[in-house]
Amino acid sequence: MGRKNILVTDQAYVENWDFQKGLETSVGEPFEQISMVSNKMRSRWYNIIRYSLYFINPFKLFLNRKKYNRILCWQSFYGIIFAFYHILFHIKPENEIAITHLIYKPKKGVIGKVYYKWLQWVLKSGYITCYIGGSKTHRDYLIEQFNIPEESIFFVPYCKEDESKKLLSDENPVGEDFVLGVGRSNRDWEWLVKCFAKSKRRLVIICDDFRMGGAQIPANVTILNNVEGDDMLVYMKHCYCQVCVHKYSNVASGEIVYVQGACFSKPFIATAPSCIVDDYVKDGVTGIVVNKDEAELLEVVEKLYNEKDYYETMCKNARKAYESEHDLFQYGRKAGECVIKAGGKQN
Repeated sequence: MGRKNILVTDQAYVENWDFQKGLETSVGEPFEQISMVSNKMRSRWYNIIRYSLYFINPFKLFLNRKKYNRILCWQSFYGIIFAFYHILFHIKPENEIAITHLIYKPKKGVIGKVYYKWLQWVLKSGYITCYIGGSKTHRDYLIEQFNIPEESIFFVPYCKEDESKKLLSDENPVGEDFVLGVGRSNRDWEWLVKCFAKSKRRLVIICDDFRMGGAQIPANVTILNNVEGDDMLVYMKHCYCQVCVHKYSNVASGEIVYVQGACFSKPFIATAPSCIVDDYVKDGVTGIVVNKDEAELLEVVEKLYNEKDYYETMCKNARKAYESEHDLFQYGRKAGECVIKAGGKQN
């Protein structure tokens, strides 16, 4: 019996998954979907379990490695740690390993230095044959940081299933028009809150680990730390527009919420420089690009509220962009092409 191809995810099993269908179409071979959920929740105590599972789940794959041919890891750390076990136990490469959504964000202090050296060690080992990322700018950054061969790392725009088709509540959870900020990675929400202290518009931020500390939260700002999944999508469905402000310009972040917002026909305001601006937001078409300047940001928010024709056109363009550029089947198909192009199982 020959070896099988597997698609390893950090989510519940998805029946008839469009990404898997597209992947199989390009590769010309079936893939078995294996669900290994580590990231069930975020809390101080659960983080210990979560990070443990990031190492336990790939070890299960490692013990059964002789059963597999191609391994595509939707969760990038599964593939990275799977490769790490090969190095640790001096095992000869037996599989083609592809990973998606590879993102590196520098960490501070001694832990940050150790993490960087460890990641550099694994990525330069040659065990991973194909890297697929959702940002061209971040791709170039990874090549520079880790000397990843250019022929093995690819940019494929991030895609997602059409979540506007889900049965979501028709009741606005805020009760009025509001600007929405979602996400945790590379976001500068504190700066955004200070900006909206001078705005008459309502701002809602959904982020599980953002706190304002001792600073007072303006009356027109709501910070939600425990909203996720379909509950978060209800806010996205009813928001007026989205906003994303970044701390680092070369760290990929915001792609998921951009695509989700496009499903719901929502314009996207983003600060430049940033990967999301370089690779996704079309200024004046699907969203607005602004410098990280308080007055400029508040001005474009008012423009969306006050110029209704401009706003409606941008809403339509966002939806068109989703349909033409961010379909999940096409993402799987393009990922499969990258796997084939990276090619050549190591022996």
